[in-house]
Amino acid sequence: MNFDYSKLRSGDVFFSNASSIIGAAIRVGEKPAWESITDRSMPNHAGQIYDLYGQKVAAEITPNGFRIDSLEIYRKPSNQIVSIWRWDGLDVDKYNQYIATWVRRRQDRGKYDYWGALRASPWIRRVLPWLRDSKRTEFCSENVAETFRTMGAVLPLIWQDCPPNPYELYQWIRGGHHWTAVEGWIIRN
Repeated sequence: MNFDYSKLRSGDVFFSNASSIIGAAIRVGEKPAWESITDRSMPNHAGQIYDLYGQKVAAEITPNGFRIDSLEIYRKPSNQIVSIWRWDGLDVDKYNQYIATWVRRRQDRGKYDYWGALRASPWIRRVLPWLRDSKRTEFCSENVAETFRTMGAVLPLIWQDCPPNPYELYQWIRGGHHWTAVEGWIIRN
């Protein structure tokens, strides 16, 4: 598959699915069910598209910290974008300025909120209720939610104390809330 980059805009949110063991573990943590292990339509990562001098790239938090990555890494059979969404209230210029500042401030932090990512799993919250989300570091979907909260999106209040996992964020966005699926971004070979 190929991407039609002309359909993508800075500020679009993407959800991806990796077929690795870690990807499967994240999916089971998001939705504790046997079929989650192999459900390739279920996202286990969230990121944002950023227009960097006319090039569409991924702005994302990974276990390696903050990254600006080529979207081409999501074209592999083992790691693919499953959907892209656009918030209708986004001021793209404000978003671009926010991300540029975010890049400058966070480039060398290299930290990831592993405890928060674990706590984002519904069953981990039940088993280990003492786990807390870090207020200094973020995980992928927490970063997306916080970015859009900063941009003015109204998100569930519970996410301030317990940020969403990628699947929760995906399900909420799919439910409407002024978000629209980006159509035509994928070109099948």
